[in-house]
Amino acid sequence: MDMDTANTFDTTNYALGREIWDRANEMKIFVNVTKMMKLSFICYGVFLAVSEEGVRPLNEQPQMWPYGPVFPDIREWWNEGKPDRKGFCSEKMKGIVQSVLETYGDRSATALVEWSHKVGSPWDVTRKKYGEKWGRVIEDSVIREYFKKNVVVNDD
Repeated sequence: MDMDTANTFDTTNYALGREIWDRANEMKIFVNVTKMMKLSFICYGVFLAVSEEGVRPLNEQPQMWPYGPVFPDIREWWNEGKPDRKGFCSEKMKGIVQSVLETYGDRSATALVEWSHKVGSPWDVTRKKYGEKWGRVIEDSVIREYFKKNVVVNDD
């Protein structure tokens, strides 16, 4: 049985942050905490869009914060100096990270914040639903549908 069907969660939170950080450094892509949050969100959304329903990439869902989607555990890991922690990042997620960095890695944190705030984006839908009550979870169903329609291109 592969990891995607054997476990409800594909990748541990810290492992996603570490994978993005390590691959970005290898590719000489500058990443600050804001950019880390947006790249993590894009990886999360792509994973949801290409996976069967019910399989989540992380045990944490992104939250709506003023500058876009945030994963509090990954943010805390960043603020602690990116320490090595035990975790697992699936081959599927590693491939997604690579693809996301190739596509979005050259964008600035500011450009990614603007992208995440577009009208109709999961962040925008959540803000319109709850107002500026920061910390609200951005629902997986909203993320999945947005990424299926706007980010992931299927060649079917």
